[in-house]
Amino acid sequence: RSLPGPQKETFTSIAGHLRILSSTWTYAAIYRPIPEDNCSVQVNIRQAAASHYGPGFQPMLGLYWDKDTYVRILSGQDGVKTAADGAVGGKNGFRKEGELSGIQNWVKITLTPESILFDYSLDGFAWKRLHTQPRAGFEKAPAFVFVGHGAPGPNSLFQNESHQERYQFYSYYKDFFIGKE
Repeated sequence: RSLPGPQKETFTSIAGHLRILSSTWTYAAIYRPIPEDNCSVQVNIRQAAASHYGPGFQPMLGLYWDKDTYVRILSGQDGVKTAADGAVGGKNGFRKEGELSGIQNWVKITLTPESILFDYSLDGFAWKRLHTQPRAGFEKAPAFVFVGHGAPGPNSLFQNESHQERYQFYSYYKDFFIGKE
């Protein structure tokens, strides 16, 4: 399922990649129910050179329990660091930043019974741990996994936006996996 921002052809497939067109502070994401708990999700994100996204709207992979409980790992470019953030019940938010993102970033979120692990890689082979978050507050299985652009706010599934369409950009997603490690 998808709920695009106002642009036409927001979601397309090109050369084996999901291409998402977005603009500054605009929601554009796809999501689906996640079939299991205690698993990992990962995707390769390639960001186009022109990236004029608003803070928190950079390309991401996320797990979503409800509008106030989520985790996500964000990838960026142009001096933006790979980051992990999340919240439980709208409170106790966390944010951890890693290194500057590359033109391609592999990002992964792993759910274990005790914690949530956030990892990233510039080559898909050598993974670096960005953050380990205790599982307290995230005990049940998430409702959805999603990729795209969006930010926390009053609306569900990150459908919070303030359109500034003059700064449009593409992000590309490939090799999306859900599975046990």
